[in-house]
Amino acid sequence: MVAHDPVQVPDVEVAIASLLPVLLAAGWWEMAIHLAWPDQFLPFAPFHHEALAWWSEIAPGVEPEPLVAAWPRATGKSTLTAACLTLAICLRLRPFMLWLSDIEDQVADKVAGVGTLLQANRLKLAFPQATARWVDPATGMPLDWRRGRIRTGNGCTLDAAGLDKALRGRLVLLHRPGLMVADDYKDIT
Repeated sequence: MVAHDPVQVPDVEVAIASLLPVLLAAGWWEMAIHLAWPDQFLPFAPFHHEALAWWSEIAPGVEPEPLVAAWPRATGKSTLTAACLTLAICLRLRPFMLWLSDIEDQVADKVAGVGTLLQANRLKLAFPQATARWVDPATGMPLDWRRGRIRTGNGCTLDAAGLDKALRGRLVLLHRPGLMVADDYKDIT
């Protein structure tokens, strides 16, 4: 529990939201996740820490070393990936990212979950552009916040993609995928 002095900090949500960019910049993704979505994540296992360390090393314009991890079932692979992709959108680590799986329809639901995570009040306060829908400059209409695609106000796009669909030549606003996360492959041949 944190003591709250309403005179010094009138709104706890605003105070916590102001910490999120600082924590992420310092590489403290685990703390940022627990503050962004309180009570939604259990303590992380060592393999979660390995993945979080990898995510925290990604910098705009710098190609990360690949991370290949084989985790047991029901250990939070997709849940942690969704949280990390959400934070990557907030930081605009890459303008265009893909979440890959065997079947596009299955991973499309996971991308929709990222959209839900982006609506957390603390993220809206900390990253207002990243949590807003992209607005088409020609029409002024908000677009592309659907099951298989999220395009945010800060210029990030996250697409679901499956091996059952053609991936060649994916391009969004002149950007090729800058980050691809493969998840839940059942048959790698």
